[in-house]
Amino acid sequence: MSPPAIIAPSILASDFADLGAECSRTIKQYGAQWLHIDIMDGHFVPNITFGAPVVTKIRSHVDRPVTANATGTFDCHMMVAEPKKWVKDFKKAGCDLYCFHYEAAIDSTAAESPEEKSDKKTNPKELIRFIHAQDMQAGIAIKPNTPVDVLWDILENPVAEERPDMVLIMTVEPGFGGQKFMASELPKVTALRKKYPDLNIEVDGGLGLGTIDQAADAGANVIVAGSAVFGAQSPGDVIAKLKQAVEARRTLRNSSLLLSVHGAQVEVTAALRVRVPAVICAFAFGLEVLGWTLEVGTGLNSVARRSDAYLLEDISDTIANAIEECRPLALRA
Repeated sequence: MSPPAIIAPSILASDFADLGAECSRTIKQYGAQWLHIDIMDGHFVPNITFGAPVVTKIRSHVDRPVTANATGTFDCHMMVAEPKKWVKDFKKAGCDLYCFHYEAAIDSTAAESPEEKSDKKTNPKELIRFIHAQDMQAGIAIKPNTPVDVLWDILENPVAEERPDMVLIMTVEPGFGGQKFMASELPKVTALRKKYPDLNIEVDGGLGLGTIDQAADAGANVIVAGSAVFGAQSPGDVIAKLKQAVEARRTLRNSSLLLSVHGAQVEVTAALRVRVPAVICAFAFGLEVLGWTLEVGTGLNSVARRSDAYLLEDISDTIANAIEECRPLALRA
């Protein structure tokens, strides 16, 4: 089952002159669950932003979450060349979710503090274990040029302490805010959601009301938005709309209908609401428009038949069109 929608405004786009109060308002007044804090060191990416002392100050304005992923979570996106060095410092500062880059972890040392020197290399699994040992959640991020399949071995690790709690897919090149959304990265999200339906999947870069539908359709449930939130006249309204878009897709994704078309079974997902009676009516109406009849069985198992003997591949587009016809009706139900 897909996890719930989480909106994590990026404070990189906030008012730095009033940072503590801005972060407090974002959680208490605007309705965000998380704060996304971009940490850049000038090495892994060319820009420089916040350090642990700034996170400590922000934490004093925002109550710590009671449970994992709860309101007030500090999602620290570590765009740093040596991610293991900073784990303990950011734990002390108030970080709840420490998200490092795969690209950095495969080319960094095992040093556990800024003062320590080490010739030994670390790796993503070891780093995740170290983050968990500090009582933080661990996230792993990949840049646009990194294929998603580098994560399969990490996500399928039988050792729970070495598996990440979240994956972050960058839809811009990391390092600067306000870039254009890269829809070309969304197939990575789709692949992750298909393989790991319960995983928190975060998307960061160019997200707003004009791009949220694409990210939500792909399967993202954690949405990072900077300028779209802090540049809006009503940040709370934007956050609510972003969350609504993700929750709508999540509800549909968590329901399914099994169709049997002339002996061939097709599982149709992301097309129904959980409220079965309203869904069946909406879906049946859509099929009838296209000349189908729907025989309702038990639960969500239904059989759709048509008198014409079409092959399954010939009617696949018809089924897809029927789903699209029904989607607005199901959403209103």
